[in-house]
Amino acid sequence: DIKDVVVDVDAEIPTQFMDSHLWEIAEIFEPYGQENDPLKFFIRGAVIEDLYQVGGSENKYLRLTIRFGNHAWSAMWWDCPDKTLYEKGMAVNLVFSPEYNYWKGQMKEQMIIHELEISEANNHN
Repeated sequence: DIKDVVVDVDAEIPTQFMDSHLWEIAEIFEPYGQENDPLKFFIRGAVIEDLYQVGGSENKYLRLTIRFGNHAWSAMWWDCPDKTLYEKGMAVNLVFSPEYNYWKGQMKEQMIIHELEISEANNHN
């Protein structure tokens, strides 16, 4: 639960500002490294559109499609503690860093998830 974890974030992003410009802003702060951590943003009430486990036979990681407002992004959660807790259509709050994923000659925006919790909005259905 994010509530039980102290996570430093640079900003909470409302839906109207969650667009490709966020990735461009993050690029201004590069290069990232030991003395310069990637920017971390918090969003509340995003929806898991899709998810599946990746990482070979061990399925170590979780790849998701996250919808927030009018946009959806590919996301990667490298350190997902329990992949069985999450399902399509679930509302979540999360902390992420924007980065570009380069694959087969294409560049795509991707969220790197640091923390994720099931939103209380799921309890109001």
